[in-house]
Amino acid sequence: MFKNAAVMLVGALLMAGPWTSALFAVPLTLNYSTYLGGSSSDYGNGISVGTDGKVYLAGNTNSSDFPTGNPYQAGYRGNGDIFVTTLTSTGSALSYSTYLGGNFGDYGGNRLGTAYENRGWCRIRLEDYGQALGDFDRAIQLNPGSADAFNGRGWTKVKREKYAAALDDFRSATDLSPRYAMVFTNRGIALENLGRRDEARKNYQRVIEIDNDPEAKAYALLNLAWLDYQDGRLKSAFAFADEGVRILPDYAMGYNDRGAIREEIFSDWPGPALRLFQGKISMDDYVASYWHPNPVKRLRRRAEMLFYAGQYLLARGETDRAREYFQRSLKDEVLDSNAIRMAKLKLDEMD
Repeated sequence: MFKNAAVMLVGALLMAGPWTSALFAVPLTLNYSTYLGGSSSDYGNGISVGTDGKVYLAGNTNSSDFPTGNPYQAGYRGNGDIFVTTLTSTGSALSYSTYLGGNFGDYGGNRLGTAYENRGWCRIRLEDYGQALGDFDRAIQLNPGSADAFNGRGWTKVKREKYAAALDDFRSATDLSPRYAMVFTNRGIALENLGRRDEARKNYQRVIEIDNDPEAKAYALLNLAWLDYQDGRLKSAFAFADEGVRILPDYAMGYNDRGAIREEIFSDWPGPALRLFQGKISMDDYVASYWHPNPVKRLRRRAEMLFYAGQYLLARGETDRAREYFQRSLKDEVLDSNAIRMAKLKLDEMD
């Protein structure tokens, strides 16, 4: 890759043939090393060594001062031109170098870059994340102005649980395309996995504000629903999920999320505690009743279950066992729980 006029070519190996073949031939001999480029960004898409020892290169450039020699097109016409260059066998001079392009952007790598992007997304579907990453790397090399390629590489890193690294790619994508809604959704997911929930929420809300991609908006709404669900804000959680399902009616996970929230709204928890006090269920059945598929909710219910069990045992005069249950309810350190606060008060009273 040639970039910012700081491209080092390792070229003109003693053996002839394609660059890739020469690269892996043994033994390797470095004949020369040089820079090639202008004052802006320059990207190489192909390199080969001829039987005459000359090095043939092609790529694209944003530089108005890219070096030329005996050119077919001497000047840069703007918005990205193709370059074709031949170096002498010693690398000391240009045999030939020219621009090729018009006024509206002529990146030779655009279409090929898009092909790599498409293959990268296919490989993500196949969970072949290593190969997908290579495809998006190549797409960015071919077309460094593609927000889609940066978004794809960022999402690949999310799938590989490289969340912090993914944020760099999502930042590049939004720099290139500030209203690219799906990037904000994907960045929110990365931030959420890093525990930065408030920042994640802002990114999801940004998608809703942009409102230019129904699919991205639906995902953002469903992610907001799950954040509110985990925080116990069931009314807003259901509203977000319901709107997400309305926008994206074929997304099965949306119905799953909405169903879980609806179940929570109409759940009779902590009803089993009352039935325990009424003698309608056993202690074993009560202890088993707290389980919930959401791990955050499950911890909160477990703490509540232990507190109510302590209350039940205290009412039966089993003080030592009651103390044990109150103490166990504090171990998970669930925040903003009335049961936890009451357990602490009970333990203070018992001391």
